[in-house]
Amino acid sequence: MEHRWGKRIPVDMAVRIFARPSTIGAGRIQNLSMSGAWIGVHMDLPVLAHVMVVFESAPVGQRDKPSVGAYVTRTSEEGIGIEWYELDPLCLSELLHPRPFPRNDCEVRY
Repeated sequence: MEHRWGKRIPVDMAVRIFARPSTIGAGRIQNLSMSGAWIGVHMDLPVLAHVMVVFESAPVGQRDKPSVGAYVTRTSEEGIGIEWYELDPLCLSELLHPRPFPRNDCEVRY
């Protein structure tokens, strides 16, 4: 039985996955939650591998693309399941906890 912190939200967001020593992959987050995400990507990563997920789109008004550290919890031929290092990452808070009137400085484009 699977236990999650929060509800899964279906999304379609372009990301790059960086793993050591020099593994880089392009993928798409298909769903995310407070604790992690499922990423459609063709990479051969072991369970518990440490990765950096870099979002291809930056929030409005920011030059730097958001990134979140995570580790691999599941793998398949279709992608990887990851768990964020930090529960409920700040850069995903607008997607995970939408407000009735979003702030302009926190708008996320994808």
